[in-house]
Amino acid sequence: MLSKNKYRLIIFDLDDTIFDYKCTEVYSLKMACKDFHIPYRYNETYNLYKQANNLVKTKDLTLISDTDYELFRTTRAKLFLNELGYSTIDPLHFTMAQLKYSEKGKLIKCVYKTLKQIHPNIRIVIGTNGSNYPRKNKVANSRIKYLIDAFYSSEDLGVQKPDPRFFKLIISHYKSISKEDVLVIGDNINTDIRGALKANINCCLFNYKKLVLPKLPLKVQVIESFCEIINIIK
Repeated sequence: MLSKNKYRLIIFDLDDTIFDYKCTEVYSLKMACKDFHIPYRYNETYNLYKQANNLVKTKDLTLISDTDYELFRTTRAKLFLNELGYSTIDPLHFTMAQLKYSEKGKLIKCVYKTLKQIHPNIRIVIGTNGSNYPRKNKVANSRIKYLIDAFYSSEDLGVQKPDPRFFKLIISHYKSISKEDVLVIGDNINTDIRGALKANINCCLFNYKKLVLPKLPLKVQVIESFCEIINIIK
């Protein structure tokens, strides 16, 4: 427990900040394939899935909006299943199986220990792009659930990062807290960091994957280990 700190509220991104996203993605895909008797060939099968995912994101397949999660997922599943030669499988049923297996995730190293040190002196909330399901379930099924004060998604807020309104709407729920008391921590420069900077909120980039980074504004703090957060908030 920390007695003194710079912040009263920390807004954490979820995937690749709190949970290892790829670990959950690989597991859910592998288990869904098993349910439908589809051979899973490790990198080959996963790479085909990612190709389908990226195609839906980049190609105008109809008018899939950023918030039409079901259409996005089923379109991705349809492309993936067609590529594997399993076009007779209902993409919606395949997607539902994937989501079921995505309800549990693997915490990134030091997350539990660090959040336990922060709590309860600093409010800890999740601020994530995407739908509530299965993300909210992932938190509820984890050992950190009692350390999280609130969960906010773009589905709830009606706006996505990097729109600064995303962060402002979260802060508005805490009447006694000003944006000077807030720290945003996430792994994505384009969503988490850019959004926080636009909202003029202190931010920290969690370079979990140890990527080569572009030049960032001096006010952006960078860490490579989750435990380093303790040094930032003192």
